[in-house]
Amino acid sequence: MTGDLLQQFLEAQLFSVDGEDERLVKIREATTELGKGVDGPRELRFLLAASNPKARADNTSIEAAREALAARWNSYSNVFSSPPIGLFRGMLLQSATTAAAANETFAAGCVLLLRNILPRRDFAKEAAIWKRIAESLDAQYETAASTAWSDNFKSAPAKPLPTKIDRAKLTAAIIGALSPTGADGKPGANPNPHAPGANDPWAHEAAPRITAAIGDALDALIAQNVRPLEARLPNAEGVQRRTRLLWWKEAGYSAAAKARYDDLTPIAAAILAAVDLQEQLPLHTPRSVESFIQSAVEGFAADETTTLDKWAAKLQKDLNRDVVVSKLPNGLGEPDLLSAAIQGGGSKLYSATEEWSPPQLAIALFREFQALKAFNVGQV
Repeated sequence: MTGDLLQQFLEAQLFSVDGEDERLVKIREATTELGKGVDGPRELRFLLAASNPKARADNTSIEAAREALAARWNSYSNVFSSPPIGLFRGMLLQSATTAAAANETFAAGCVLLLRNILPRRDFAKEAAIWKRIAESLDAQYETAASTAWSDNFKSAPAKPLPTKIDRAKLTAAIIGALSPTGADGKPGANPNPHAPGANDPWAHEAAPRITAAIGDALDALIAQNVRPLEARLPNAEGVQRRTRLLWWKEAGYSAAAKARYDDLTPIAAAILAAVDLQEQLPLHTPRSVESFIQSAVEGFAADETTTLDKWAAKLQKDLNRDVVVSKLPNGLGEPDLLSAAIQGGGSKLYSATEEWSPPQLAIALFREFQALKAFNVGQV
């Protein structure tokens, strides 16, 4: 997916082994142990810590990496004058991407979070590494989303389809139904054991034989014409998803709030739009869906931009605050999540001076909620 990230971190001089390959072997072994049994919440925390160039030594994921390294390399602390945060972040990133490579759901969660994180972090000399990771994950995600939302018709069969019943076969079958023998004195197809003069016994044998002959001919015609037609019908799920999205936009109704979006404040409308959509859409959604969300929210939320702190203050006074907050994830202890910042928790990722419009908030929160769903984290 992204190659040997430990080697890439080493080459970017985010940590050093002073040319001692044995040390790198121990680091790799520790990283393998760290990555064993990574579940959703652990994957989320590994990714958040790895993507933070200013991660602290007391971060729980950094500590997990330190413990894994100490178990394999007892004297590592004698080599580094201070905690090697770059090394620990590299271990966490390698573990997170390895887990994502083995789990399409985790991979989706990673790319959705990185869409929010990467534009807001200065990765300096490691920027190229993160760019490659994001591009690789994004390409896989978009391919899966395109398939899930496809509405194209399959190509028609190359050979021409028959449009008439085979009359010769049908005639032979009906002759067999009407008489023990045909004009040539030989038994027909499924021959009637009675001659026409046998009256009732003949009729009782003829009727089901005629029905079967005609039915078989029609079945063959249908099989060759209708089934290929069905093969050219659009992807039903893809069409349904697009239809649901259009219905949501045109109705302008929040299922979570049980109210119209344009009756809500901009902050409530933005958050609940993200909540409502993540509850009805699949994990893989193409970027065109994000564009659709932006257009929809622009239609029912006031044109207003302000900082997260001010949006959080507005939310505290909102009449629908209880409904909105009940739909937000809590207790995650991760300030880098936008849902934490919007509840007034502060954030080191999202700048205090960056201004957000309701559509921007809705899209970023939708990504985050989808990612949390992928990692099976929170209440969303």
